[in-house]
Amino acid sequence: MAFELLTEIVLLDSLSWNQLAQQIITRIRGIESERVIIVGGNNYNAVNEVNNLRINPDPNILYTFHFYEPMVITHQKAY
Repeated sequence: MAFELLTEIVLLDSLSWNQLAQQIITRIRGIESERVIIVGGNNYNAVNEVNNLRINPDPNILYTFHFYEPMVITHQKAY
């Protein structure tokens, strides 16, 4: 079992997301020292936002991204 901070966050910049994510991680670590925490980037966890994530030295953090290209395959029959 893992905690995912937020999925597909959209903020004006990645700096504010990094600051919020660190605050949440710190609070989680106050009660759960080893549980895996999943962190994705800004703009719907976009692959091009991975470089903007602040990497935490915690070995139990898993970084993730969403990739929706090509839409014709990833969103078959979606309107």
